[in-house]
Amino acid sequence: LTVGIVASIGAHFLQRVLSLPGLALSNRLFGALLALTWALFLAVLVLSLLVVLPLPPSVGDQLDNSTVATYLTDPDAPPQQVFQAIAGDRVLEALLNMQDLVGGKEVILQEGETLELPAAAANDLAVDDKAATEIFDLLNRSRVEEGLDPLAWSAALADIGDAYATEMYLGGFFSHDSAVTGNVVVRVKKAGIPYRVLGENLALAATPKAVHDGLMASRGHRENILRPEFTRVGIGVVAGPLGLMVVEVFQG
Repeated sequence: LTVGIVASIGAHFLQRVLSLPGLALSNRLFGALLALTWALFLAVLVLSLLVVLPLPPSVGDQLDNSTVATYLTDPDAPPQQVFQAIAGDRVLEALLNMQDLVGGKEVILQEGETLELPAAAANDLAVDDKAATEIFDLLNRSRVEEGLDPLAWSAALADIGDAYATEMYLGGFFSHDSAVTGNVVVRVKKAGIPYRVLGENLALAATPKAVHDGLMASRGHRENILRPEFTRVGIGVVAGPLGLMVVEVFQG
């Protein structure tokens, strides 16, 4: 249905371009090509949004059973590659990749869980300090709303988070435990940071707000964010094909 609507819009513009008076054949053909390109771009955009939005089961089934819709929303297919290059925004790309991998918009890792991911290339990753700051602000806002003192920022803990998020993306896994660097206790001890209590939250989502909302909706992660014993936090965020890989390291 959606593909048909977009195709109809494209045909309408195509007909108008071809019927314009006074245009040379080459101009008509160029205008027709632009109209078709715009229709395809619109189809990719609309279908991409529909795939990641909550929809009635009947509509979702139609999209799942549509060969055209599946092709246009496949993150590895040419239409999506071109669309992402033109749009220049990785949020939609991350949402589609997450939907394809886990069938949802975010992953909030529970204790003892391990998730295998497609290993990312180093040149496809970037530390996102801006996102880390946004998550930090959201975290402290939640603490203040609960009558707790805000946490101080720890650059040393953030470095641990950045390094571990990068390790997980490159290694193709998502877990509190690494075969290479161990768990958060081992990583903090290796950095020579003194502590009485430690905690770690892991999340994978497209935006800082989605990260924080997902963590706050999980009992164990919410307890870490609101734990009175914690006084400092470092947040590592690495942006990649699946969105923001986030490691929150709490210290008290």
